[in-house]
Amino acid sequence: KAVEGAQHKVENINFSMRKNVLEYDDVMNKQRQVIYEERNRILDGKDLAGHVDDVMAETVNRCVGEFCAKDSHSGEQDLDGLHKWLIELTGHLDAPVIEGDSFDELTEKTLAYVKQVYDAKAERLGEKLMAHLNTQVMLRVIDTRWMSYLQEMDYLKQGIGLRGFGQRDPLVEYKTEAYRAFQLLVSTMYEDYLR
Repeated sequence: KAVEGAQHKVENINFSMRKNVLEYDDVMNKQRQVIYEERNRILDGKDLAGHVDDVMAETVNRCVGEFCAKDSHSGEQDLDGLHKWLIELTGHLDAPVIEGDSFDELTEKTLAYVKQVYDAKAERLGEKLMAHLNTQVMLRVIDTRWMSYLQEMDYLKQGIGLRGFGQRDPLVEYKTEAYRAFQLLVSTMYEDYLR
C-alpha cells in the first residue's frame, strides 16, 4: 500500500508538471500558427502588393507615434528623431524633414514619402523583380526574427519561475511577457522588411 501510495503521488506530480509544460507550449503554439500562416501566405504566391500598403501604413503610424504622440503639440514632437528614422528606413540622406501640426498630418506626409520611395524603387526594378524581391525579403526577415524570438522565449521560460518568489504566477507572467514580445516581434519584423 505504501508503494502504491507513493507511486500515485509521483504520477500526480508528473501529471501536473506535464500540464504546466503544455500551458507554456500552448502560448508558443498560438504565436507559431500566426507566423506560419504569414509564411504560408507568402510561399503560396499570394500577391504582397496589398499587404505592403498595410505594412507601410501600420509601420509609419507606429513609428510616427513614437516620435510624436497623438495628443502632442508642436513643441513636444521629436521631428529630428522622426527625420533620422525616415533616413534610416529609406536609405535616402536627402529625406525631407516632415513637419505638421497634428499627428494625422505628420503620419499622412510621412506615409506619402515612404510610398513615393517604395514606388520609385518598384518602377526602377520592374513589377516582376519587385514582387520576387518582396517575397524573398519578407521570408528572410520572418525567418531571422522568428529564430531569435524563439531563443528569447526559451531564456524567458527558463527564468520565469523565479517570479514565483515575488508572489506572482509564473504562467501569467509568461503569457504577459510573451504577448508583449510577440507584438514587438511583428512590428519590428515589418519595419525590417520595409527597410
